[in-house]
Amino acid sequence: MTMKLRSNHVPGELLVRLKPNHSLASEENSSLAQLGKVAARYPLGGAPALQDSFSSSEILHLKLHDQSPEALEKAVQELQDNPGVAYAVTNDIVEAFGEVRPNDLHSNLYGMERISAPQGWADTTGDRGKAPLVAVIDSGTDYTHPDLAANIWTNPNEVLNGKDDDGNGVIDDIHGYNAPEKSGDPSDSGSHGTHVAGTVAAVGHNGTGVTGVAWEAQLMPCRFISGGFGTMADAIAALTYADSQGARITQNSWGGTNPNQALVDALAASPALHICAAGNSGNDSDIKPLFPAAYPLDNILAVAATDDKDQLAGFSNYGAQAVDLAAPGVNTYSTIPGGEYGTKSGTSMATPHVSGAASLVLTKFPHLTNEELKDRLMFSTDRLPHLEGKVVSGGRLNLARALENDQVAPGSVQELKAKDVTSTSVGLTWKAGGDDGSHGTASAYEIAYSDKPFTAEEFQSKPQVFAAAPQASGKSEAVSFNLTPSASDRELFVAVRGVDNVGNRSAMETLKVAVPKAHVAFEDAPGNWTGEGDWGREVVEGRGEVWSDSPGGFYKRDQKASLTSKAFSLADFKSAELQFDCRHDLEINFDRIFLEARTGGDQGEWKELKNYNLLDGWHTERVDLNEYAGKDDVQLRFRLKTDGDVFKDGFQFDRLVVTGEPRETQS
Repeated sequence: MTMKLRSNHVPGELLVRLKPNHSLASEENSSLAQLGKVAARYPLGGAPALQDSFSSSEILHLKLHDQSPEALEKAVQELQDNPGVAYAVTNDIVEAFGEVRPNDLHSNLYGMERISAPQGWADTTGDRGKAPLVAVIDSGTDYTHPDLAANIWTNPNEVLNGKDDDGNGVIDDIHGYNAPEKSGDPSDSGSHGTHVAGTVAAVGHNGTGVTGVAWEAQLMPCRFISGGFGTMADAIAALTYADSQGARITQNSWGGTNPNQALVDALAASPALHICAAGNSGNDSDIKPLFPAAYPLDNILAVAATDDKDQLAGFSNYGAQAVDLAAPGVNTYSTIPGGEYGTKSGTSMATPHVSGAASLVLTKFPHLTNEELKDRLMFSTDRLPHLEGKVVSGGRLNLARALENDQVAPGSVQELKAKDVTSTSVGLTWKAGGDDGSHGTASAYEIAYSDKPFTAEEFQSKPQVFAAAPQASGKSEAVSFNLTPSASDRELFVAVRGVDNVGNRSAMETLKVAVPKAHVAFEDAPGNWTGEGDWGREVVEGRGEVWSDSPGGFYKRDQKASLTSKAFSLADFKSAELQFDCRHDLEINFDRIFLEARTGGDQGEWKELKNYNLLDGWHTERVDLNEYAGKDDVQLRFRLKTDGDVFKDGFQFDRLVVTGEPRETQS
């Protein structure tokens, strides 16, 4: 096996995850927690130092005595051979999304005006006794700053006495945590973290300096960045500390282009909502993702930056799927160490506006789940033309709308009808129901569909379409969505409901739609495929049997397994398209599913059509097969290729069909 060494990692350090049945507490693997036995279990040229362990995700941080790349490669090989080890990855280095210096200056606190903070403050400015704990995971914070000190968290179980009073392994962690030094002093190593903290929660109405979004809050500094950079192990350590202290929100204005499985696992295991900066490269994150913001986890909210004119900042990353909303992030005036103030720009500065808003929302509504909190922040945005198609919500943060105490659901849509129905798409029309019953304007529509009737409780489990920017009550709406075609006529059950700015849903309106058959060249069926390796069928709730590269478990290391279709003809087609539903969970960057096609049987050459990596839930894929229209003996193949490291749940697909437009024939 060849070790996947990266240039931006800490020499000689590894992050190791144990298999689910090999926890630190288990007898057979207890040697991982007892350094005296590590050398016996792992002959790595001397016992590696166990730097840390993150119990919530069963991740170990190991440091080798030999810092050479050769030693690191050997260590990984030996660890991967151990039956109790799921994976070993390098301790990668990430950097803070620092200042982007503009060529002009604007009003100091325009961002507060843009997000309607003054209107929101009329509702609440926070409450230190009830405010959720917000962990600022960054370069540290000047917790003595006169505009921050009153809002800095104090550990109720720790006394400044040189002892670890609360038994958490950190001495005198009165106000937070310093991961690189494993100390209780989270002082800022630069200015980035203090600036971010000020936007989240500088003390308001004190006649000094600036006002944060949340005037009264609980900020917990967690330092892992020094000199603009931090390691993955330290990021996980800071996150784990925040979790242990009950943080409901983490503020993350940092990241990198290199995804890391250990960080994914740590974030997924965390109960907090992680608000993350989208990055400052000006890229489409759907194509060039930046992490952790781009991880497709339910508890991550990714933030782009806008300027004082409500336009997407030129430096800001964006993404119609990967970035959720925007907030002001150009020329942001905030706190810096030493009791001072300064201006910075970046998605780093946009993100704390959202973290502060989240703090106020949870202060007022402490029982909200992460999903409900995200709903309020996402659906309450001000939709802006410059953000449509750039972020999921199409809008910029609006604090006042997110704080509304609205318990009235939107009115149901009226006169729901089908229009322009084909074998591959369904068009719908209806009259808008409005917000709060029959007036106002809702924030979005959700559309679900199935080949069987379903209830409101089952709505979320069905394939869905999200339609933003509803019109005023009574106005006509029109939406269309694509279908996986079928060789037979069928009935489709469709439901539509409105969503308001705080996530209230209307009653769903339903419709039965007659969908005509398509011209099908190949339709998925178990007898139409031949598998090599572990490919087979497994049952998925709500779908029945699907194809999987590893039925009932995880795929194996060093796999080269494939699923090949029987030959089918496109000789009578002038166009062709492949559609199927799939989901995947594959080791980031290194394990992949390749979708390939060929003609000519065993003598033909396979051509890659697409490949799949990372994590994504069930969705519909459409792949152009026009290159093969008019040809006979076409075959498809799904090919799994894994390396010797991490193993995951893998790839599943179903409802696969090849359709097309037949050639015209003369009678």
